Amino acid sequence: MGKRKTRAWMVAATAFALTAAAPAALAKVTDAEKAANAEAMATGQMMYRYDQAAWHSTDALLAQINPADYPDLAGWVVEPQGDDSLLVTYFGRRDGPRYAIVRFVMRGSTVVEGGLVPKDADASLSPLANRLADARDAAAARFAQEKLGFCTKGTGNSVILPPEDDGPVRAYLMSSPVTAGVFPLGGHYRFDIDKDGKVASWRPFLNSCMLIDSRPDGEMEKKTAFYVSHLLDPQPTEIHYFVRYNVPVDMAIIMPDEDVWLLGIDGFTNPKTGEIALP
Repeated sequence: MGKRKTRAWMVAATAFALTAAAPAALAKVTDAEKAANAEAMATGQMMYRYDQAAWHSTDALLAQINPADYPDLAGWVVEPQGDDSLLVTYFGRRDGPRYAIVRFVMRGSTVVEGGLVPKDADASLSPLANRLADARDAAAARFAQEKLGFCTKGTGNSVILPPEDDGPVRAYLMSSPVTAGVFPLGGHYRFDIDKDGKVASWRPFLNSCMLIDSRPDGEMEKKTAFYVSHLLDPQPTEIHYFVRYNVPVDMAIIMPDEDVWLLGIDGFTNPKTGEIALP
């Protein structure tokens, strides 16, 4: 498909559900775009894993305790383990250091082991866990300072990813879904927190609010992909992939030069080259 500057639905960054195959784009994908897209895909998948671990461990938490009985309960933190599992720690804090109240080892959405921390056990948080919790606090403070907002009325969601080597902690504060089958694409932010616990940089991923409505109504039965324009980056971001893992249909991301990336649940396809990559 040739470039059509009059396609206002692209410029307005609104999403449409279409049944046609994604149009072939024109420009050549650069190696830098490929690398950035692959990194975004890996990060988006990691965000999804951490978010799922926190979500499903919350169900296990509520099955064991009544949060009202723990007024010091202050939050949670997710840490990687040596295998494919994740450690989710729900911690308390009053005047002193944070301390673990409940710990769960998660593999996917399944609780492998864990529960209330025994009174005679070491309840201290690891240095990494404290750094991740500090990073969330720093991100929340900057969020308030910049007077940012979410795109839904629910309590904001957060995913805090551990640093790679000597890099920053990546703290994501995101709009949370409040209606089943409707997932926000806008209202998500990333804050990079340096070793000193300061916000080194931050960014939004969309300049407006947008919701991906995948509710199974009569219209949904005909949908095979959502077309979404994105003007802030030359390739899809980690938020695109994170959202894709949370919705039941593919997403076609249309870039500023009308390059198209088709995001499937098993990877991405760029229609120009037919190139497919798996997460």
